[in-house]
Parts: sequence; C-alpha cells; structure tokens
Amino acid sequence: MGIETGGYVPEQYKNMSEKQAKIQATREAFDTRMDNYAKELGIEDTDELRYVYGIEEDNLRYKYKEDLESTFESLSLEDRIIENIKSGYDSLTGIPNRITLIKDIEKKIEDEKKADTSEIEDKREKRKEGKFSFIMIDVDKFKSINDTYGHDGGDYVLREICKVLKQSLRSEDTAGRWGGEEIAVIASNTNGSGPEAAERIREIIKNHEFVYNGKKIDVTISAGVAPYNENIEVMKQKSDVALYAAKGAFEAEVLKGQDISEEQKGEKTRNQVWYFDDEGKLKKYIKPEKK
Repeated sequence: MGIETGGYVPEQYKNMSEKQAKIQATREAFDTRMDNYAKELGIEDTDELRYVYGIEEDNLRYKYKEDLESTFESLSLEDRIIENIKSGYDSLTGIPNRITLIKDIEKKIEDEKKADTSEIEDKREKRKEGKFSFIMIDVDKFKSINDTYGHDGGDYVLREICKVLKQSLRSEDTAGRWGGEEIAVIASNTNGSGPEAAERIREIIKNHEFVYNGKKIDVTISAGVAPYNENIEVMKQKSDVALYAAKGAFEAEVLKGQDISEEQKGEKTRNQVWYFDDEGKLKKYIKPEKK
C-alpha cells in the first residue's frame, strides 16, 4: 500500500490506496478534533461547529484566492479556520458568527426567565414588550448577484449589509451571520413589534446604495420574524417558515398546512416581511398608512 504503518496496517485502511488511507486517517483526526473543539467552545453538538466551519472555509478560499488543498488533506487549513471560529466573529463580515449568536440568544433567554420569576404576577403582562424577536433576513437573488459580479461582488454585498446593520441597529440588538447569505437579528424589547423592526431593516437595505467596481447593484432582502420562545429551535423554525413566505415560495413543503389566503400571496414577490403573531398565525406585514 505504500503508507508508513510500522508493519501494521489498521483494518479500516486495508485495500485503500496511499492517498485514500491518508484522507481517511486525517478525516478521523478531524472528527476527533471537532469533538474536542466543541467541548472547548461549550457546544453540545458538533453540527453547529461544522456548519460554521464550512462558512469559514469558504471565507478563506475566496479571501486569499488560493487553490487550497482538500480540508481533509490539510490540517493547517483546519487550524486557520478554527482560529477564526474561536474569535467569535465571522471573518468575512465582522459580525458575530452563528456559534456566538446562539450563545447570546441563550443568555437572553436566561435573562428573560430570571426577569419573569422576579416580577410579581400583576406586572408580568407589562413585560411582554420586554422580550426579544428573532428575525431572519436573506439576500434576495443572491445567486444572481454572485453570477453577475462574481464571488467578490457577493462578498461585498454581504459586508455592506452587515456594515449598514451595525450602523442602524440599536446597541441592545445583535446581528450575526447564520449561514451563507442568511443573517439573524435579535431585536430586544420588540416581542410585540418584531415585524415593524424587520420592516425598518428591509427599508434601510432597500434604500442603501450598493456600488461595486463603479456599478450599482440593486439589493433587497426578505425577512421572517418569530416571536420570543424559550426554545431557540422553535424560533428558528418559525422564522424559516415566515422567510419562505416572504420570498414568495408558497409551494415549499414547510408552508403546507399554513392558512395563507390568495390575497396575502399577492404577486408572490420577494422583498417582504412575514411573521407569526401571538396566536401562531402566519401573516404578511403591511405597513400602516400614515394619516
């Protein structure tokens, strides 16, 4: 086989070429290190770490324009990626990464629980507005932007959106890169007005001028809003469903069973805000007309 094994060939490496054996051994080392890194970062499941790992790998590939080796053949690349993840921030956009954002949400949930238990019964109703909303935003037609302007153009759009968010969000709000072109916003003290907060973000992005290499890019976002829930996964799932509706994808499997009228669907365009109300009903946000 050609691989140095000291005369002993592990069972799983038999019948493998030297390259296959090297990749397999490195993959196993990678899995072990992921488990260790997850424990070090206080993550129960390695799935979140692997997800952010994939994003950071893309960041490095496009940032340095290198024809990098396969991840499983290059632990040096892994080390660079893990260092970026440990920083707590997405290296492309400069905003918190998914792992950091989840930790922030967990802390906010604990704070809400403590606040609820410390308040006397007749004041709890007054605290409803104190809870936060989970807003998931997605860049409309991002693939088309990448196809037209290249990955550098797509990276510019993501960085610019995040820059605008950092400038426009309140100090108590948090934005983090959830995945690809998805950005999550935790809007504090907006449990009853999350859709309005999302609409403000949508308008700010729509009115912002995006210019890349002297060319103006029309950039819009769609947003799905979930009200406060003590379970992060529940908020994420609801925001995902609302986001599908906001992008006009009414044939999607996740929207089956939702009571959505044809009038609400309208022209099935993107660049909308949809949300779940306190009764669990999915609705399209319509900005009130000024009197």
